[in-house]
Amino acid sequence: MLVTPMAGIAVFALVAGAVALARRVVLHRLKVPAPVWVSVTAALLVISTVLTGRQYLYRHLVLFGDKYDSVIINQKDLDAMAYLATLPGARTTLIGNSNVDGTAWMYAVADLHPLWTHYDFPQQVGPGYHRFNFWAYADADARPWVPAKLRALGPEAVRALNIRYILTSVPTVRGFKVPDGLVSIDQSKWWKKIYDNGGAWIYEWRGALIP
Repeated sequence: MLVTPMAGIAVFALVAGAVALARRVVLHRLKVPAPVWVSVTAALLVISTVLTGRQYLYRHLVLFGDKYDSVIINQKDLDAMAYLATLPGARTTLIGNSNVDGTAWMYAVADLHPLWTHYDFPQQVGPGYHRFNFWAYADADARPWVPAKLRALGPEAVRALNIRYILTSVPTVRGFKVPDGLVSIDQSKWWKKIYDNGGAWIYEWRGALIP
């Protein structure tokens, strides 16, 4: 949050310093009125702001399109979040989700509490022991090649994090991979699909009896 104002202060300091230096050099030869220097400073600040803003915008046009508009969060996502909010315990438990599909916005859209709370990968600090195990082994029963000791980490993470539902959606942010523990969720006996609108899916935990 402090980066933007600090950058503005830095630009102002650089421009003001450059004008002050130029003023000192010019004063030895010409007498330029003070209002002229104020105008020069203001003009340079405007020019530098426009140039840096233009460069930032053009470099991030693809980023905006890939992450922050309806490409990632569309009506199907909103419908799924609204439905999820009506389910028993959804507001009092943590919602399992991916960190690359925009489902983190459920906190703002439906007042739910997602496992991944940030809107953008990989800015959030973590992932933390149980969160990592959830993303790695939430569907481990559907992958028989995973050792039993590691498969047990999935249910352990679900209990520790108090997760009852999972919300997933498509598409994902381009270039990022869906966590391994959610790839085979449809084949997992630990989870039952209870909602499917073709663009977003909700699963409910059914592995409570697993020792």
